[in-house]
Amino acid sequence: MRRTALIGFHDPTYLDELASTLRGLGYDKVTSVSTPVDMIRYAENGGYDTCLMDVNLGSPGSDVYIPAEQVFGLVGPTSRHFFAFSANRTAVMGANDAGIPCKPKTKIFDVLEIISSDV
Repeated sequence: MRRTALIGFHDPTYLDELASTLRGLGYDKVTSVSTPVDMIRYAENGGYDTCLMDVNLGSPGSDVYIPAEQVFGLVGPTSRHFFAFSANRTAVMGANDAGIPCKPKTKIFDVLEIISSDV
């Protein structure tokens, strides 16, 4: 089974490490982006079974969750795994209250544990 992932995070090191880890776990295609515009553009094209992103992509540290809300609206129904992450607990709570799957961002291994049922 072909596995694909769309990932978008502020931190370029975190983004690169997560992309590398997913490829090492057998993901055939990993698309990495660092802006909400690119995240939305790739999400509109579809075809990703895993989508992971900063809940406030493009606005580091803010309580905003609009980027994740927009992407979830595009890929939520078709993606097996959609999760947004943030170190900002207020953003996490706001996203969850809006029905967007969101977890506190910690280490890459914690992210992988969340999607481990199919990894």
